Amino acid sequence: MIEIPIGKALIAVKTENKEARCVGCFFRRIGDACLMKDLSCYEVDRKDGKNVIFKLVDYKGDKK
Repeated sequence: MIEIPIGKALIAVKTENKEARCVGCFFRRIGDACLMKDLSCYEVDRKDGKNVIFKLVDYKGDKK
């Protein structure tokens, strides 16, 4: 299970640097084991064909 703090969102950010694709990725901060199998970051595994890293950003959400 991925724990995302309240007021934050996890987004995929396109990266061109294949050698350093994990630098700054949210999942690398939580341990050595990357969750690529659950949330793919490699272009060959993604439907959009892009290399991405996952970032944690501020997100207030929609008020109803």
